[in-house]
Amino acid sequence: MNADGGGDHPVASPGEGDARSASWSPDGSRIVYEGALIGNIGARNLYIANTDGSGGAQPLTGDGKSKAPAWRVVSSTPQAPPPHPGAQKPKVVWITKRIFVSAGRPTYVASYFCGAPGCSVSTEGKAKGAVVAGLRFRPARASVFAKPKQGKAKRPKWVVIGHGKTKIPAGQTRKLALNVNRTGIAALEKLGKLTVQVTIKVKIKGQKKVITKSHAIHLVLKKGKKPKK
Repeated sequence: MNADGGGDHPVASPGEGDARSASWSPDGSRIVYEGALIGNIGARNLYIANTDGSGGAQPLTGDGKSKAPAWRVVSSTPQAPPPHPGAQKPKVVWITKRIFVSAGRPTYVASYFCGAPGCSVSTEGKAKGAVVAGLRFRPARASVFAKPKQGKAKRPKWVVIGHGKTKIPAGQTRKLALNVNRTGIAALEKLGKLTVQVTIKVKIKGQKKVITKSHAIHLVLKKGKKPKK
C-alpha cells in the first residue's frame, strides 16, 4: 500500500488461516510473518513472500513452534538476493540496424528492461553540427560552426535533433522513443540518412543515482508513397 492509502494489494499466503507478526526486509521487497492453517491453528510456522504480491509464500520453518519473526541484517554474512524485480540488473538493447523515420511519429531506438521498483528513462539524440549547418531550422548561431581560434583544440559541435521520455514499471520492458524534431527531419530530407548519438538517462525510483548510456544509431528518412492521379 502507498503512503496515501492507494495501491493496496494482497500478499501471498500459504492458504486459509491466521497470519500475524509481519516483519519487512530492509529493502522493502520481502516480508516474513508467522502463520497457521485452519485445522491446525496451534501449529505456528514462519513464511516469506514478496511484498508486490508476486509468487507464492515460501515456508521457512516446519516445526509448528516458530513465532514472532524479526528481520535482521548481519553485515558480516552475505545476504541472498531477494526474489524481486529489483534484484535483476537493468538491460538496454539498442537497435543497431537502420531505423526508418517518419515525420510526426515516434522513432524507437532501443528497448529497456527495468530491474527496479520503477524507471524513468529520457532519451536525447544529437547530430554533428557540421552536418546540419545551413539548414532552415538550424537551432544554433553561425558562430557555433565557425573554425576554432588558433592554438585551441577543435571540439566537435553537436545539435539536438530529438528527445523522448518513457516510464517503465518494475520488472517490465518498454521501447524507448526518440521524437525527431524539425531540425532532424530537415537534415534527413536533405541527406536521406543521418548518424545520431543517442544518450539515455535512467532515474531509478527511490534512488538518486542516474544511469547514463550512449550509442550511435543510423536514421533513414521513410519516403511516403506518391498519391495516385
